[in-house]
Amino acid sequence: MFKPGPDTERLSQELESSNSWLFEGQNSRLLSALTAVCPGLKKAFVVDWIPEQGEDIYTVVAGPDLLVVVEVDRLSVAVEPIVEVFSVRDYKKAHPSLTISSRRKLELGLEMLRRLESTTSVD
Repeated sequence: MFKPGPDTERLSQELESSNSWLFEGQNSRLLSALTAVCPGLKKAFVVDWIPEQGEDIYTVVAGPDLLVVVEVDRLSVAVEPIVEVFSVRDYKKAHPSLTISSRRKLELGLEMLRRLESTTSVD
């Protein structure tokens, strides 16, 4: 659980903005890649974005225990995105040197999705 404070609030706003950017923006290739592995996806948070020379690499929290890493080619829409799906545990094993700030953003995104899931499953 995160302590309320300016840093947590700022990160929460960044994550909410990334969700809006993903679902309401011009990101059809990324969103299509995500929904191909997570049908029915309604909420997701981009916790990392690495702009490379020829591609963009996104790490997205797509569920309470699900991370998806998507590599989207910038140069050609004909190139299918490369998608890797991880449990949180496997992602942390594969990326042991995450920075403190990356870990905080990841954990907060997971917590936000868990809270959302718990409030929507109580119907």
